Amino acid sequence: MGNPHGEPQARPQTVVVAGDVVIEHRIYEGVRTRPHTHAEQGTRIEQEAGGATLLHDLLRSVETASPQPFSTELAMGATPQPRLVGSYSLLTPCPAAPGGKGFVWRVTRDLGYGDSLEPNTRYAVSPRREAMPASVVVVDDGALGFRHSTNRLAWPEELREGATSGVEWVVLKTCTPLAQGDLWQRLSHEFGDRLVVVTSASDLRQEEVGITEGLSWEHTAQDLLQELTLNQSISDLTRARHLVITLGTDGALWLSRTADGSARCRLVFDPGGLEGAWARRVHGQVWGGMSCLVAGVVAELTGCSPTTAGVQRAADEVGPDIGAGIVRGLSAARHLLAVGYGPATDTASEDATTPTFPPAAVVADLLDPSFRYRVADVPTSVASIGRSKAWTIASGDQAVAGGRPLYGLARRVALFGPRALVGEVPYAVFGKLTAVDRVEIESLRGLERLVKSYEDDPHPSKPLSIAVFGPPGSGKSFGVKQIAKTVLGDKVPILEFNLSQYSDPAELVGALHQVRDKVLGGTTPVVFWDEFDSREYLWLQYLLAPMQDGAFQEGQITHPIGKCVFVFAGGTSHDFANFSPREESSSRVAGVAARSGLTRQEKFRLAKGPDFVSRLSGYLNVAGPNRRQRYDALIGSWVDDDAPPDISFPVRRALLMRATGGFVGAAENAEMDIDSGLLSAFLEIGRYEHGARSLETIMKLTRSGGQAGIRRSALPPEDQLSLHVDADEFMGLVDLDLPFKMHSEELAPAVHGFYRQAVEGESVPYDVAFEALPDGAKADNVAAAARIPRVLALVGLVIVSQDHPSTAQEDLVARLIESNIELLAEAEHDGWMEQKYRDGWSHGSTRDDDAKTHPCLVRYAILSEQDKDKDRGAVRHYPDIVTSSGHKIVEAGCATMTPAQRANTALPQHRPARR
Repeated sequence: MGNPHGEPQARPQTVVVAGDVVIEHRIYEGVRTRPHTHAEQGTRIEQEAGGATLLHDLLRSVETASPQPFSTELAMGATPQPRLVGSYSLLTPCPAAPGGKGFVWRVTRDLGYGDSLEPNTRYAVSPRREAMPASVVVVDDGALGFRHSTNRLAWPEELREGATSGVEWVVLKTCTPLAQGDLWQRLSHEFGDRLVVVTSASDLRQEEVGITEGLSWEHTAQDLLQELTLNQSISDLTRARHLVITLGTDGALWLSRTADGSARCRLVFDPGGLEGAWARRVHGQVWGGMSCLVAGVVAELTGCSPTTAGVQRAADEVGPDIGAGIVRGLSAARHLLAVGYGPATDTASEDATTPTFPPAAVVADLLDPSFRYRVADVPTSVASIGRSKAWTIASGDQAVAGGRPLYGLARRVALFGPRALVGEVPYAVFGKLTAVDRVEIESLRGLERLVKSYEDDPHPSKPLSIAVFGPPGSGKSFGVKQIAKTVLGDKVPILEFNLSQYSDPAELVGALHQVRDKVLGGTTPVVFWDEFDSREYLWLQYLLAPMQDGAFQEGQITHPIGKCVFVFAGGTSHDFANFSPREESSSRVAGVAARSGLTRQEKFRLAKGPDFVSRLSGYLNVAGPNRRQRYDALIGSWVDDDAPPDISFPVRRALLMRATGGFVGAAENAEMDIDSGLLSAFLEIGRYEHGARSLETIMKLTRSGGQAGIRRSALPPEDQLSLHVDADEFMGLVDLDLPFKMHSEELAPAVHGFYRQAVEGESVPYDVAFEALPDGAKADNVAAAARIPRVLALVGLVIVSQDHPSTAQEDLVARLIESNIELLAEAEHDGWMEQKYRDGWSHGSTRDDDAKTHPCLVRYAILSEQDKDKDRGAVRHYPDIVTSSGHKIVEAGCATMTPAQRANTALPQHRPARR
């Protein structure tokens, strides 16, 4: 335990709990039957103290289970006079959480409060305590009267005016109305430097704030930080040393002040989830989740937590690890929701037990969390950039300045599948579609909301109309289909009509009859109108009536269509802005238009384009495997879209490679066997001429040889390759690391030399000159040099010759290596194991060179720290080894050269044979 300044405390840790108390009345639903038969579950009502009492009980359980126990007291006059406040809930058997079995009790209906406190109700005076002051004072402020000065004598003595308090920390769990009441004024002014405030985003939303929910982690964090910075109704909360705002069981925003007054903001989040996402997977709810979070924080404040909860702290960070406490609390709250109030057994059964709080599994989670979360810094500058989407967690603090493509992450995704995303960046899964780009995630989730809201409407007056745009081969229909299946079920009828193949508007009637037949069959079909923008917007005028009126005309008969989803997929317009042109005010554009007749905007208006757009409920721009682009009307061509920069296109390519390579279903997370240079080319090539179709074609041609892996020797001839990519650029990337690998044998002595430096003073095998090594050990060093490019590529770094035209990047390379040292060290260890296994070694409890057994032939995660340091040291020496061979390390993307540059660069004169 440390005080706010990180100084250790010697005295015993004590925790005092006070605050509002309610009596929870839980009504367990049963069936109406004769009381004496016990043939079926009967209804029962149980009472349990909630609020501060519940929080006290939870902390007592943590105290008992902790290896470093502390003392907890309920130091308050807990009973308000003249009566207790009662809350009422209806509980019914609900299916266990995903992965569980049977049914558990959860709240399915909140019946609200019963008795209410009168305005002049007073709490009993807090009793005198012998142990003063407490190390940590915890206040559960439920806005039921405890916060008012009329009850100040019920506050713990450490918090009263005139008290000479030596309390280390004050933890305030509070709710709306926020930052109100006499207790808040007292705590925020007198205890601000040691105050931890815990509240929820749902409570903040009851104030006059604009905080989005369910689009992206970045969007929610940005909104929260902006409101806390600019909105006076809640900005007072930032007086606290630490402010924790929960986002369901899926995350929390953590705003802290350092001793010098500067602010730091972090987001604790489930990369694969979103606010409220996990709770939506289970039926019902459970009270006590916020108390779990408070308990997790208190466990850190008292120093009783035995593990680090998987949270990596900054080197200069001192004091209790609030981030680890948040992770514990979120994991425990999620576990509480999973187990509910216990198994829903028959009250007459011998196995029937009275549910107790807290469940043992939840307490265990507070000490050793079972769910994984990631902690990411949120630049405080995002509060000043409004609704901009420039900041993303994936690019960290580089985002606002432009960000770097995620080549390293893409490589890991290509090799190991979607599991490589876990714990790294936010991602969203819609059926078979995985998205990592913030813009794409927000658009897809927005469409998901639209479809779900439409499906929940029992009697919509017209179809839901959505447009989707993208370049050829971008997979326009795939994303919407996956969303439709996610919301409407896998068996949702999907009808597709390509309007470019229709010659007469009357043909639309037959298509609409097919739609109507599906609706009459009791389903909500999804209807794709492909290339609806063909023939210079001809079809727009004929689609207006079905979109607006939900009906179509056949002769004198009007047919209602019914409930369905219309998806209009663009064929000639690659994004919404290009489909719906704005007024062309530029004199240059206007001059061109004058020479050719009508402007694009005028043509669009005459074709009823604005009327069509007004009937759309939403749209989606699909980027595909190339960088996201926009149409520049001024120059009449497509350019890279840098608002915000598209850093996720390599990951889209990686996911497409796995889908094309058959890594689906049971093989989804299988490792891809692919040539390292070939993988670099697939991910880093500037452009695929025909989008996803080009990438798929090259993948299929490369795999068609029947070999086990994907090898550069199986690449198609350059004339075939040039149909889909710049063949020279592609082959330059394929061959980029060959010059370095050709020096592997020359570098082996240097690798061995760094090893000897790392183990200097230790008694280890092979602490001899390279020339004295046995052949097997020499081969190990050659392999270690050869795998350096493969390991560095995991974080988007490549090796080029010293005369390569890219600029020196020593500082950037060092930062990337150090910030990813565990990932790289693990990859180095995996490469070492691969070489050992190839040489006939196996795991053994002791090292035996004759029997070829080694105790370190195990996963990196379970190595000792001493053995891990050997791998870390090897990685840290990579730049020295590379430099000694006449090469340098640069970022992927910087290695791409023009043909002229490539001609002046020393590359091998031979290339592997290809078909």
